[in-house]
Amino acid sequence: MPYCIYSGATTNENLMNPEHIIPLSLGGCDSFTIKVSKAKNSEVNQKVDGKLNNDFLMKARQVQHGFKGHSGAAPVLKVKNAKVDGNPVTWEYSQKEIKAFDHKCKAYLQGKQCVELAAQFNLEIRRKFIAKIALATGYFLFEDIFVNNADHNSLRTFVFADDVKNLKLDLRFYDEFQSPGTLNIPKNPRWETNKLIAARIESSGVLWGYDPDRIVVHVFIGSILLGMVSFKAKIPAFYLDNEVCDDFGTVIRIENNRTITCLPYRSELQEVLKYIDALKSQKGEPPC
Repeated sequence: MPYCIYSGATTNENLMNPEHIIPLSLGGCDSFTIKVSKAKNSEVNQKVDGKLNNDFLMKARQVQHGFKGHSGAAPVLKVKNAKVDGNPVTWEYSQKEIKAFDHKCKAYLQGKQCVELAAQFNLEIRRKFIAKIALATGYFLFEDIFVNNADHNSLRTFVFADDVKNLKLDLRFYDEFQSPGTLNIPKNPRWETNKLIAARIESSGVLWGYDPDRIVVHVFIGSILLGMVSFKAKIPAFYLDNEVCDDFGTVIRIENNRTITCLPYRSELQEVLKYIDALKSQKGEPPC
């Protein structure tokens, strides 16, 4: 019977269906999928993907890039608890327009207005999403090699836990809300490099890399890094050195919600160095 990385067990194929590793609504595509248990797929969609999809920044990136979900409808960001001059309004942002509906006047406001917006960000959901992508991407790229040589149990436990606060897991996270100097976190050179890779690619995808005894996975949505997670692994087992992998890792990028490209990390690094040189040239600075 086939294996389900979400349940960590073999499962009857009739009880499995495709899981979009990155949801279509966040820039995924039909070719970046794995088969998982229907029950686990439903659970992760409800508790992780669906909740992140309603995150203010994620919805804004969805609109900016025109990412469409299964319905194919154009994305719209709505904030129902916005205010203009103290009056409640519903603020809407789409690729076509930005508008605000005044509930008191029961009409859309005309002209430029200063709108007060309130937004919340759930770091736990973001980290669950990153761990889920690391779990699914590992199986997508390596299948049994990943199952036999990486700590996928910690990732799975974190993704499906009802309460992560008291978990004792060897997972290390870093996210877009963390920056050098905050929370005693030193500057992260890999994060800064991968920010440039994501910006150059201008889409969604995954950056799969290695430390001496850990796998390091960065996730980017709409050309901006969402976060990263690292976890224990027997790294030599992953040095396949083929058309999509090298000893630095793999870059997975999704283009136009349709196609997926997998490249060795070193080849993408060469491209980002050219990208940096082009940016420096625009500023009149010497190349790298």
